[in-house]
Amino acid sequence: MEALSLQSMGVLFFVAVALFAGLGGGKLFRVIHFPQVVGYIVIGAVVGVSGLNILNHDIFEQMVPVEQFSLGLIGFMIGRELHVSVFKQLGKVIFTILCFEVVGTFLVVSGAVWFLTRQISIALIFGALATATAPAATVEVLWEYKARGILTTTIFSIVALDDVLALLVYAFAVAFTKTLIGHTAISVSSIIVVPLVHIAASITLGLISGFLLAWVAEKMHNEKQYLPLILATIMLNISLANFFHLSHILSCMILGMTLVNMNITRAGYAFKAIEDFTGPIYILFFVLVGSQLDIRQLPQMGLLGLVYIGARMLGKVVGTAVGGRVAQAEPVVQKYLGFALFDQAGVAIGLALSVRHEFNHLGADGKMIGDLVLNVIMASTFVVQLIGPPFVKYSITKAGERGLAGKTGSVYT
Repeated sequence: MEALSLQSMGVLFFVAVALFAGLGGGKLFRVIHFPQVVGYIVIGAVVGVSGLNILNHDIFEQMVPVEQFSLGLIGFMIGRELHVSVFKQLGKVIFTILCFEVVGTFLVVSGAVWFLTRQISIALIFGALATATAPAATVEVLWEYKARGILTTTIFSIVALDDVLALLVYAFAVAFTKTLIGHTAISVSSIIVVPLVHIAASITLGLISGFLLAWVAEKMHNEKQYLPLILATIMLNISLANFFHLSHILSCMILGMTLVNMNITRAGYAFKAIEDFTGPIYILFFVLVGSQLDIRQLPQMGLLGLVYIGARMLGKVVGTAVGGRVAQAEPVVQKYLGFALFDQAGVAIGLALSVRHEFNHLGADGKMIGDLVLNVIMASTFVVQLIGPPFVKYSITKAGERGLAGKTGSVYT
């Protein structure tokens, strides 16, 4: 009856609970010198399925649009930092580091998991999933501590592009693993063509939306109209991406990137309007993330999960350090970039769910791989969500980039 009475309160009640809880958790963790986003996630776990179960699985279904909208906003704001001038100045450095980071993480994690399990199929899947980096908590820490500088700029670029390459690695690993367990023949289409088409279509959607938004915004003279215009465009972008099974965070990132590089007269006002709106949305998003993390899954993670987490962290640090050295990046980028890339969330979980879906009908071996991957990724995500943000703070602190951006200024250098 208690659960029934809470359900009858409606979605707005649970939104209120999440916001109140998030505000308290963020304030508490700020006092003890932890990033606020950790407080949001922890308090989400307290009121979620791991604790009081106020925000439970029945509520999550109703909150899916909120999560998608939040990720769209995050993608849009990341796009704001991707000035064309950055890629002209740092393009070689960024893409070299990106390749070494993704490939390095894939090799380190695959090697470690193979050494533990002696099963190449499992090793390849975990190696591929390890390459994905969640941008949400990472960039939230950068904004919270008003970071600005060469490391911060590189972090934004890497987290924006990381998942694009991760999708290609994942497609290769899944296709190759299916051949190993004897159910399909490997094909160029499944490894390269399909994911590239998916990525290209997501980018195209973002470009079209961005050009249209810039064109309409340029003709507006009332600054108060920018917020509803941008929010409507982001929502439409997400809806179209979902309809065509595209990446809404990637398309929204390209949307923001297009707008900031169009140099429209009042672009600054447009982004300022969004900045003032996003605070409560981010709190709600991270509380929802925390509420879905089930601490009861941690025992299922076992030694494989610990190896996965450790190898993934090592791969990120070593891959960025080697890539930075090859590209002759600034010393702070070589030393500290990898520590800012530990976070893992939506993309990795989504790919893990995809693995279970694709492998469950491939016999006993396929079902074993699917269930194992999902359990370990879900449990490891709980751990990484908590340790990732403090490492981002450590990274920008050691680089001397904390507090260098104005309250509403861009972190772009």
